Amino acid sequence: MAAYAQIRSSLRKALTTVRFGKDDLDFLADRLEAKARREKGHARDEALRCVRAIRAFQATFRPKSFSRVELHSAPGTISTRVEGVKLNVTLDAAVTFTQSDVTNSGGIVLLYAFSADRSAIKERLANAAGLILWALKGGDQM
Repeated sequence: MAAYAQIRSSLRKALTTVRFGKDDLDFLADRLEAKARREKGHARDEALRCVRAIRAFQATFRPKSFSRVELHSAPGTISTRVEGVKLNVTLDAAVTFTQSDVTNSGGIVLLYAFSADRSAIKERLANAAGLILWALKGGDQM
């Protein structure tokens, strides 16, 4: 079973929902906490890890913090070729920011980082950002 499978689609949907889906995510976290009390082993650990990810998402995505940008549903998979290698990048949401007559756009990819090895998190973030930029520019999406 893939880590965070129980919450990936809910978090992705929350990105473009009013108040970042606070009520729905609170309900989901409560259900997962109840599941963790009933389960043992991996199922319990995964439920607790998902609750932690929901809470981290809620701490990060606050309506006031994102009031200057617009979040939209993600486009389909973006494909581009780099040195003959086909890259497919899937975004969790699209983001735009307009100031005066200039609109900047980009994408959001949720990184689930509560894994055992967090030593290379900075490198993972840089790689993800680079791939998004590469795909958006090379795929004629920007």
